[in-house]
Amino acid sequence: MELPALTDGTSAAPAAASAAALIPAGTPPHAGPVLLSFPAGNYSKWCIYMRASLGRSGYLGHVNGTVAADPTNAEWATADYTVLNYLHAAIDEDVANMILAGYQTTHHLWLAARDLFTANKANKAIYLDNDFRQLVQGSLSIHEYCRRQKHLADALPDNDSPVSDRALVLNTLRGLGPCFASVTTVISMTDPLPTFLRTRAMLLMEEMQQANAAANSATTALVS
Repeated sequence: MELPALTDGTSAAPAAASAAALIPAGTPPHAGPVLLSFPAGNYSKWCIYMRASLGRSGYLGHVNGTVAADPTNAEWATADYTVLNYLHAAIDEDVANMILAGYQTTHHLWLAARDLFTANKANKAIYLDNDFRQLVQGSLSIHEYCRRQKHLADALPDNDSPVSDRALVLNTLRGLGPCFASVTTVISMTDPLPTFLRTRAMLLMEEMQQANAAANSATTALVS
């Protein structure tokens, strides 16, 4: 049987030890909190959770192809079906309809998911980048606004258009509402520029202070 290709296009070398020696007899990987779906656009996040869970359980070689396929080996087959069922439970029905196939190994399913979500990268990058650059806060809370900024920034690397933390911070500041003009100036003049998480924390603090000031003004006016 032809060995499955690695994600970088090379072939998996035959394992020096038997598959049984590479597969732990412990518990199967624990289900992650992320379900791969088209609406969520969460392929990168899904991969992070899957790799962490499978690596923790010793099954990562089955998805990245570093454990050579050996369907005639009962222990390898049991381990591969274990991971395959785990991945089945981590994708929604629409995705499953596109990538499932009969007699599919875990590695082949993993590659099918990658190809599905990374196809037409240039076209996707154009639209994602446009959405990213045009995102403004409007009536959104700081929490929701920053969540959307991060979501778009995370989707772009899947399409060969990575966004640096600095670019994410600057884009976040650009789209803020007028009431955040002062804190935007402070953050943008800070050298070095704060990280995105630090910027988010500063904006949340400003939002709370503005809400508190508005509440105090309303109380003062009521008393008067």
